[in-house]
Amino acid sequence: MLRLKLYQQSAFFRIPETGAVMVSYPLAPPSTIYGLLRHITGYLSINPKTAKIGITGCSKAKMKHIVRHTITTKTGGTLNVLPMEELVDVTHNLYISSQYEEEIMQNVNVIQRFGRSEDIVVTAECETIRAISSAEAFDIQDKKTNMIDRDEMAYAPFRSQNENQVVFRMAIDTVKEDIDAGRYKATYGRFFYMPCTQLSMSDDESICHALNSKDQLMVFSWLT
Repeated sequence: MLRLKLYQQSAFFRIPETGAVMVSYPLAPPSTIYGLLRHITGYLSINPKTAKIGITGCSKAKMKHIVRHTITTKTGGTLNVLPMEELVDVTHNLYISSQYEEEIMQNVNVIQRFGRSEDIVVTAECETIRAISSAEAFDIQDKKTNMIDRDEMAYAPFRSQNENQVVFRMAIDTVKEDIDAGRYKATYGRFFYMPCTQLSMSDDESICHALNSKDQLMVFSWLT
């Protein structure tokens, strides 16, 4: 199992349903992760069937500015001036369990951008981690040693509505057969967005606790 850590000074992951204001997801959606992994490995068959992923991370702030956005149609183009939201000082922790872990580790240095073409990846680090039982994780948290970053947020599969949790509808991955045929089609899912500390106290079967080589505790939820 791998933990891929990416840091960017700025990032934007557009929520498709937004129009007059271009709003970003707080973290990258699963489809962006799969696209990144395929790109750096020379387009190996990395998809929800061959790779499980988890996503956690945080940003320090949000910035709003104005952008020019051109909508192209068969009859021409329309130039719109739209307010846009951008994430600042963004850290992603991507958890990956796949038969292609070796290929991913070997190509981490290939990563230059994540999301938009202008969103440069300043640092990219990859390490092997190991899963531990929830009982062992709870013991570590009780002793308050090597605990998870309390500022970090996580995506988790939607189970049932809870008014205290934010839910996003996001693309999981594109459908290759449709892309090859010149059509864009994606599979979608609904995911919670919550603090990792809150996630760590849940007994959901999708949740995984893990330790790295420094015995630092991490918690995330498998999304696929």
